Amino acid sequence: MVSYSEGDQEDRVVYTVLNVNRDAKQPGGELTLTITATCTGTGVENIRFATGGQTFACGDTIISRQVVFDSKSGSILIAAFRGEGTLVTWTLTGTAEQVNP
Repeated sequence: MVSYSEGDQEDRVVYTVLNVNRDAKQPGGELTLTITATCTGTGVENIRFATGGQTFACGDTIISRQVVFDSKSGSILIAAFRGEGTLVTWTLTGTAEQVNP
């Protein structure tokens, strides 16, 4: 949960895709990672998700990319940046599907 102007204005989530094969050409070696953000509360329009130099809003797919063993981790910053009385509960939902089963 993040809020503005009082309380916890930022959260950071660090993620790692588990069980990625070290050999990208083998099953489980390349996956499509998708992470979406949903929000509930007051002031959801005042929430931003930042990763990879880009920003996203509630309801967006914030990550959709191929991952291999060396690129299986990352982080997402969640911030309430304006709107007195903003109080939002955020949820990130992720999936990782094999590209080469």
